[in-house]
This record gives sequence, C-alpha cells and structure tokens, in this order.
Amino acid sequence: MRRIVMSVSEKILSRDEVREKLAERTASITSRMEALEAELPLKARTVKRLYANKHLIKRGVAVGAGVLVLALILKRKSSSDSGYSAGLERIAQIIAREIKRNLKAGMDTEDAIVTALKKRPPVLKVGKDAGSSEYSGVVSTVLRQIAISLGPVLIDILADILRRSSRLEKEK
Repeated sequence: MRRIVMSVSEKILSRDEVREKLAERTASITSRMEALEAELPLKARTVKRLYANKHLIKRGVAVGAGVLVLALILKRKSSSDSGYSAGLERIAQIIAREIKRNLKAGMDTEDAIVTALKKRPPVLKVGKDAGSSEYSGVVSTVLRQIAISLGPVLIDILADILRRSSRLEKEK
C-alpha cells in the first residue's frame, strides 16, 4: 500500500474545495477543446458519422461521378461548336495584337508572349445555351465551390478508409 506524504505547508482541501477546483479544471479543459474543435474544418462527431456511413458515401460518390460524366457527355453533344470557335478566334486575335505591341516595345519574343498571356489570359466564356435556364450557371458555380471546398476533406476521408480497409485485408 502506498502512503501519501504531505508536507506541512500544503493545505488540506475540503470536499467542496476539491469539487470547485475540479469544476474549474474541467471548464478550462472544455474551453481548450472547444477552441481546438473550432479550428477543425469538421467536427469530430461529423467525421465519426461519415466514417460510420462510409459505404453510403462510396455509393454516393459513385452515383455522383456517374451523373457528372453523363451530364458532361450530354452537354458536349448539345453544345454548338460555332460559338466556341468564334470565341477562340476573338481570343487569338486579342493575344496576337498584344504580342505585336510587346514586340514593338522592344521585348524579346518569349517575354512578349508571356507578358501578353499574363495580361490577357486565354479564357473563353461562351454565352448561355438556348436550352439552359438562367439558374444553371448559378447551380454549377455553387456545386463547383462545394467540390473545391470539400474536396480535400473528402480525399483525406477516402484515403483513410482505403488505408484501413487494406489493413483489414492484410490482417485476414
């Protein structure tokens, strides 16, 4: 049996004082944990729920990928090539004019091209398709932002799931 030796200078606390100190310590720990959880992109409970439903997530990702591929195929078939090629022609002319200006200003060829491309990046936005609604652009923008925001987190979760499943297979 261990014997606890206390020095004379240490104060013996009553039960109420011990409870009060424990409550203070618990509050301090809780506030630190809440601060740490606030910094995380997902709450621990959310990650646990996602992991518990990983089979549903896998199915959802598969269905989502299928829908995305189907949408891209249908969009590619329905889009008109004339608007795209006309836009490319406009962009090419603008960049060519910018390169000519840069060359006349005394830049060497490589710098003239790089500067022109930085000033006028070759981005083409084709006008609204005849069959699309005005909200389809908003929906695609929102979905793109969600994918960008949640992409890294979902990749980490999927990588963890794959690591654990491969570990489980090795153990069998």
